[in-house]
Amino acid sequence: MVSANRATVCILFSQAVHSEFNPSPPKPEYISTTKKDFFSRDFTPTERRPEKEHDLYREQPASFWTEQLDQQSLPGLTQVKTKDTPFRRNAAFSTPIGESYDSPRPHEK
Repeated sequence: MVSANRATVCILFSQAVHSEFNPSPPKPEYISTTKKDFFSRDFTPTERRPEKEHDLYREQPASFWTEQLDQQSLPGLTQVKTKDTPFRRNAAFSTPIGESYDSPRPHEK
C-alpha cells in the first residue's frame, strides 16, 4: 500500500515538474501583417498636400538610382547626355568600329 501511494506521489510530482519546465506553447495568433499593421484602430490617416505641382508624364521619378547618379558611383553606367533623363539607351558599346571611327568615344564627350 505504501509503495502505491509513493508511486502516485512520484507520478504527480513528475507531472508537476514536467509542466513547470515544459509549458504548453502559447495559442498562435493567426493575423496577417496587413491586418495587424494597416487596419489598426490606433491609426489616423492624414492627407499630405503636395509641395509643388508635378508633371506625371515628363518628370524623371526619384529613386535610389537617380540619387546615386549624382554621386557618379554607378558601376557600368553608360554616358549621361542629359541630366533630366539619365537612363536612356546607348548603343556606343555595340556600334561597329567602322561606323564609329570618326565619332567621339563615350568617355571623350
